[in-house]
Amino acid sequence: MAKVKFEGHEYEYDAKAVKSYTLFRQISRLAEDPGGFFDGMSRLFCGHDVAYAQQLGDDIDKMGELISAVMEDAGRDAKN
Repeated sequence: MAKVKFEGHEYEYDAKAVKSYTLFRQISRLAEDPGGFFDGMSRLFCGHDVAYAQQLGDDIDKMGELISAVMEDAGRDAKN
């Protein structure tokens, strides 16, 4: 597990899941399998995705920014 700071809070995420083909497939198939997308978000955020969304004001744009922050953080860790 890893943590990323975003908007003054720390958010836990699964660093292995970020690099998972299965997770990528789940989140990229939103139109065909919406349940799979949300299962993927739950996996990425260690089961805290709904709580994180609520903390961010239930704002989908903010969740997208958090996901981007996670990807950047995971990429930075991979380079170290």
